[in-house]
Amino acid sequence: MKITFAIILVLIGLTACSAGFRSENSEMEETSLLWKITGNDLKKPSYLFGTYHTISPQFLHNVPGFWEAFYSASVLILEIDPLEQPVSACFHRIMMPRDTSYKDLLDYNELYVLDSVILKYMDVSIDYMRLRPTFLSYLLVHEKIRRIEEQLTCDSLFFSVPQSEGLDSYLWDKANEKRMSIISLETHADRENIGFYEQFWPIGNLAMQAQELMYLIKYSTIDDLKFVVQLGLELKNAYFEQDLAKVEIVLDSLKDIAISIGFDWAAFNFILINERHDIWMEKLLLWFRNYANSSMFIAVGGAHLIGDYSIINLLRNEGFVVEPVLENLESNIEDNININ
Repeated sequence: MKITFAIILVLIGLTACSAGFRSENSEMEETSLLWKITGNDLKKPSYLFGTYHTISPQFLHNVPGFWEAFYSASVLILEIDPLEQPVSACFHRIMMPRDTSYKDLLDYNELYVLDSVILKYMDVSIDYMRLRPTFLSYLLVHEKIRRIEEQLTCDSLFFSVPQSEGLDSYLWDKANEKRMSIISLETHADRENIGFYEQFWPIGNLAMQAQELMYLIKYSTIDDLKFVVQLGLELKNAYFEQDLAKVEIVLDSLKDIAISIGFDWAAFNFILINERHDIWMEKLLLWFRNYANSSMFIAVGGAHLIGDYSIINLLRNEGFVVEPVLENLESNIEDNININ
């Protein structure tokens, strides 16, 4: 089996859970996607929700108390503004230098193979391809996985959707309709500054990255991708069951695979989880003070809710009471919610 870094990174990107370590003592006794936050002189409860950025908003009807909690809030907090594009902060990671093309990086036979692949999966000729090898690898694997995913399941709820059509964008739209205040925990520039995008699309040596791209194309088989897609479907199934303990177990399997091929999971996890959580908590504590008389609805990737360094544990360490919401709240408004 030839699982490459690109395949691992795409799976993490698709789950959008920013997979973290599962320590021996971190197995969750409580499990829910929606959590109620009280204490610390808050006048109204706030809520914390673990999203899966690339699934259909139709799923939200299955989360007990979701719509009551969402519509009780006057402030929505997301990881990042879904309308903000990463290009400005990451242009140098996405696009080739102007004086370089794939003809400078690959021989004739390699160019022929790459041209046939990107025509098949992206409908673009090599003559017009200006994406850097690492970013192109990411997009190719993403598209291959999307096609295999649709072959392996007939349930459209399991299909990955573009993030522009996923949960975060949908919540952003609903918050706008309700005239809620919307705040982001970070920007793409923030992510670039802490090395987030370096984990996914490193600058590196272009010639070496082009060879890694060709290795991916030549040696990563459909069976390799099916194995990874199956792991992704297991993760989605655990999420749909709203069982964060199961999500944690599947992510642990992904971690083991990544480590087995030499992936530096410790460094990856520190940036994607620990460092970001420290920054987020500073902002959340400030906003809890500023909006003490209001209710906030905080939506972050589901894996930010698991592990020893989860947002749940960090909030509890600050004196907040964080409890799972396991049934509908007092009002029952979800029958009036239409998902377009």
